[in-house]
Amino acid sequence: MNHETELLVMCLLMLFIFVFSMNSKNVEALRLIVHDEDESQFNQDFLLADEDMNPLADQTARIVTLNEVKKTTNNFKELNYADLKSIKFFYADNGTIIADIVLNKDTNYRFAEGTAYGMAININAFPNASNPVLSDADYIYKYVYNKGTWNKVLAIRHSGGEEKSFSPNKIGSNNLNETENFVRMDFNTAKIGKPDSFQVQFFAWTNANLPNNHSYSLIDVTRWIEVPEPKIFLTLDRTIKVYPNEPKTLSVTLNSTSSLSKNIDLQFCQHRDCELSSTTLSPPTNLDHVSVTLNTKNIIDPLHLNFTAFISPNDPFTAWSQSNKEQKVWNVDVVVGDHWSEKWESLIKIPPHIILLLVSIVTFIGGIFIDKKGLSLRLNKFLKNRRKKNELDKHRPPSK
Repeated sequence: MNHETELLVMCLLMLFIFVFSMNSKNVEALRLIVHDEDESQFNQDFLLADEDMNPLADQTARIVTLNEVKKTTNNFKELNYADLKSIKFFYADNGTIIADIVLNKDTNYRFAEGTAYGMAININAFPNASNPVLSDADYIYKYVYNKGTWNKVLAIRHSGGEEKSFSPNKIGSNNLNETENFVRMDFNTAKIGKPDSFQVQFFAWTNANLPNNHSYSLIDVTRWIEVPEPKIFLTLDRTIKVYPNEPKTLSVTLNSTSSLSKNIDLQFCQHRDCELSSTTLSPPTNLDHVSVTLNTKNIIDPLHLNFTAFISPNDPFTAWSQSNKEQKVWNVDVVVGDHWSEKWESLIKIPPHIILLLVSIVTFIGGIFIDKKGLSLRLNKFLKNRRKKNELDKHRPPSK
């Protein structure tokens, strides 16, 4: 192979690598820990669900049934293997999800038949982005306890609940660690097309068999994790015109890349004075405008403004890896205005022929007012002469 051929092959190889990298759909890696929110109120941690993991909506029935389960299961201690403590989540850029479902230290590992640990994965738009629920997810990947063994199952929910078992079907010995109290799940999203973006929620599901021959399904869920993690953008004019001691209202534009509704907290600080506000960004626009007031007393140029926008800790659906306060600082150019100077500048900018016309009009009107007394005297003299002439005409004999 001569030198020219080697060079051609090398160029083609580099071109192939470039095109492949441009068309690859790797999602940025993401690592975070999701804490369950209800650890302090154990009996409020579970949701009643049907066999398809659809939460039951009747709140009164839920409370009555949970209290019944609580009494029968020794204050849920017999079911605490279904109480999630946290999720250690990692998404690799090759499309693999690795997650440790962390349980409580005093977990009872006497599993009821049908107990499941799993993740709900959604790749399409939720029917209700303001209230995403597990039963609306496109896929359910779970470990199911069946006759003493754990089996891997992938359920395709949007195709009639079709289920498909993996081979090898049984989980490995390292997937359930009773010593360290966690269940390790791994899933290659290539099995569902390796989507560019998706949402995932983790859950534990079990049955509570009561002496009254009633069987209830209990489910504990975490907040949704979005991959890639959503970003919040803020937009503000870089140049602001203010007038001393006149409050200035600024409009800050917020938008996010999320597929879910987001409760956003906004903090605006000017020097040491801070102002708090909040809003909700919802698909499909994910856009809103928030007004903040700028204090113009003793204002300086340039002015440093700190804006902090973050997903509210009270947001019920989203797990968030970033710190609560991601600051964005604007170095704003402040133009301090003067009303009189601006009026004079506006007058100077008037075209010359318009100015000449205005001066003529003002001069004419001014002349009338200035000569008002002389005009009145001339008018009286004219009227007096007119009356005198009329009197003479009356007494003059008619001409022959």
